[in-house]
Amino acid sequence: SLYYIRAVRFGSPWAPMLLWDLTRKEDYFPLLKKHVNADEPAALFTWAELGMNGFDHQLTESQSIDFLKQSAANDFPEALVALAMYLYNGSKVLKDQEKAIELLNLARQLGNHEAKIRLYMIELMTEKQIPGDSSRFKSIQELADNGSILADMLLGYCYRNGKDVAVNLPEAVRLYRKATRRGSNIAYDALRNMYDEIRPKDLEFQIQE
Repeated sequence: SLYYIRAVRFGSPWAPMLLWDLTRKEDYFPLLKKHVNADEPAALFTWAELGMNGFDHQLTESQSIDFLKQSAANDFPEALVALAMYLYNGSKVLKDQEKAIELLNLARQLGNHEAKIRLYMIELMTEKQIPGDSSRFKSIQELADNGSILADMLLGYCYRNGKDVAVNLPEAVRLYRKATRRGSNIAYDALRNMYDEIRPKDLEFQIQE
């Protein structure tokens, strides 16, 4: 469940269906409740995210948030990252970007690669002028080489916008396509936006959804 939930967060088109099928198994929730009653951080995180993402309606949104906070309080990295992103975007909870960055830094210290990439992403997307940072770019490349689809998408963003590297639109397209082939709807949307920007405005070139 945890891996499917992570894949949903990364924009995987098939993860929601696989997660839904898993949660419909007869013994799924009795087993999950057993682990939640034992205050296991992974189980608390899982049930919280099932509720937050509409896969289960046994918990109220407030109860889901409480479960997520309990899991994060036990320094469970996945919960720290999820709670941080809700806080950063002001989704489901009151926006608190300072607290979000604090939680991401804690998750990074615990060895969570997603937290590291999310922090890089925040830096790159919020600073108006970013001097070239070869060490940061190299770190993102290493994470991508180790299989991170999120790092692939961030590299695409860097090449598209000239952050930490010279603008290289063909390389941005390659990276977004790579992430799209791996199942990221987020990368697909970024790729589609790139094509929309260069598509002639004449009616004959417009694509009807």
